[in-house]
Amino acid sequence: VERCLTSYRALVEAAGADPGDIDARSPTLSFDIAGRIEFDADLKQELLELTAEAVRLERLEELLVKARGALEHRDEARRRALGNGQVDEL
Repeated sequence: VERCLTSYRALVEAAGADPGDIDARSPTLSFDIAGRIEFDADLKQELLELTAEAVRLERLEELLVKARGALEHRDEARRRALGNGQVDEL
């Protein structure tokens, strides 16, 4: 739970958004968090199909880390575009 919340807060902070209030004791914490992030439909469906909350939280944490990396790469690409324009592949 704590790793997922930490990854969620890091992603939201990197995006410059407000994380809002999240109840860490919620029995549907994974859905509470996933509902605040714009994942594509396939990823949300994947989370819905997982039957155990602990497994959903583990997978969600992986997705949040990946999303943060993509966000940081996008920001770096924008920063570099202002310079010489060269950006490495992800």
